[in-house]
Amino acid sequence: MKKVTKAVIPAAGLGTRVLPATKAMPQETLRKILDNPPQSGLEDADARRANVLGAYEAVHPERIAGKRFLLVDDICTTGSTLGEAARVLRQAGAADVLGLTLAVTREE
Repeated sequence: MKKVTKAVIPAAGLGTRVLPATKAMPQETLRKILDNPPQSGLEDADARRANVLGAYEAVHPERIAGKRFLLVDDICTTGSTLGEAARVLRQAGAADVLGLTLAVTREE
């Protein structure tokens, strides 16, 4: 099993940071580039996917290439935000991207 050395954690108003497994300072990895409406206001899965498509960009792709990342999200409704963040990281050359959520909503 490979060791995960960095975690990407979105923080409201602070952008997305990388938390190294060492004592080094966090580094910005993804940046939100669209001023889109909050996902919580969208019910439909297709609308949520469209809302976050192209919302993020890799800040320093050279720092991403070949690395493994753990995306952490508080609530996963459709997985659209995690999916888009993972897509951008993979496009920037990430070796592996894993997702972890604290809660999952259920469709009724």
